Amino acid sequence: MAHDVGGAVALRTTLLHDVAFESLTLIDAATVSGWGAGGFFQTVHQHPAVFDALPDWASAALIDAKIRSGSHTGLRTEALAAYTGQWAGAEGARAFYQQYAQGGEHDTDELQDRLRLLDVPLHVIWGAEDAWLGLDYAERLVAALPDPVRFSVVEGAGHTVPEDRPGELLRLLGA
Repeated sequence: MAHDVGGAVALRTTLLHDVAFESLTLIDAATVSGWGAGGFFQTVHQHPAVFDALPDWASAALIDAKIRSGSHTGLRTEALAAYTGQWAGAEGARAFYQQYAQGGEHDTDELQDRLRLLDVPLHVIWGAEDAWLGLDYAERLVAALPDPVRFSVVEGAGHTVPEDRPGELLRLLGA
């Protein structure tokens, strides 16, 4: 099971480094072209110095808002603290912005023509209300994968399916 960028990591591992998996479950996974275009990701990627220059209070507010925007239902206080805590302070904020500045579609470009080569059971799980990578993106991912692909849309969930609808996710993983 791989969520978000973890999906790209799992796919790179199997498609470029010949590591075998028995199956792959991709949850709101950034993999096919278009995941780095527009919005917050592209802005930080193109202007990292601007974000590095923000005062700590502004970075804390921006990081908090970005993390919150991944959830459709609203993150529990403990979950929000776990997600934002790792990015606290000046060093944490620099690391948060650095991941956007350094990452990009160049990390998944070489996967595009290889996705059809996957020969393990595939399950794509997507939050119906994912504001970061919408259902149209999920449908493009499913179309890029070889048949058969199990595709499950989780109603009431945003990008953070494990937080928004943990029970439904566990049901899908157990099915």
